[in-house]
Amino acid sequence: MEIIAKQLIFHEYDEEYLKKNCSPNTLKDENLEWNKEENKNHPYAEDIVNNDIIFSIRDIDKKEDYAFIFFKKQSLDKIFLFTITKVVLDKNLPESYIRVIIKNCLTVLVNGNYLRNDRIIAKDNYPFYEPGVSDTINKVSDEILSLFRTSRNGVVDLSPEQIEKIKNTFNKNAPID
Repeated sequence: MEIIAKQLIFHEYDEEYLKKNCSPNTLKDENLEWNKEENKNHPYAEDIVNNDIIFSIRDIDKKEDYAFIFFKKQSLDKIFLFTITKVVLDKNLPESYIRVIIKNCLTVLVNGNYLRNDRIIAKDNYPFYEPGVSDTINKVSDEILSLFRTSRNGVVDLSPEQIEKIKNTFNKNAPID
């Protein structure tokens, strides 16, 4: 999974504006074929051709895209396996809104049907089944946000194990009062 944070929108906006005016826009899926010739100048044309399902987060009125999410879809004996291959996010998007984007796109992806045994792969593999779907959405969001911060800032988030090692080292070397 590749995460890219870049300047997609060149004006100021806030989270309330995004919530009111933007929603997932399907660029390609099994019911909507991508017109390769007509859209050959799209900045992500090659990625769109090479993936099965693509969403943009779009302000329909202004025709502006704030994010793109690319999926591969595989059918395994009546179960669908969705793999997130690439996510492009405007670098100024609030992290809380990125969580909204992920939730909305994953819901559209399975048409709100969480009663099947479909799975989603980000960095790890998660179920789309009803009892754990909110955990799945949160874990996928966490993985994307971690990589988004790295792409945007060039700083890698520490894992819980690394944080624990730092705490232990600090506690061992801390002066005793």
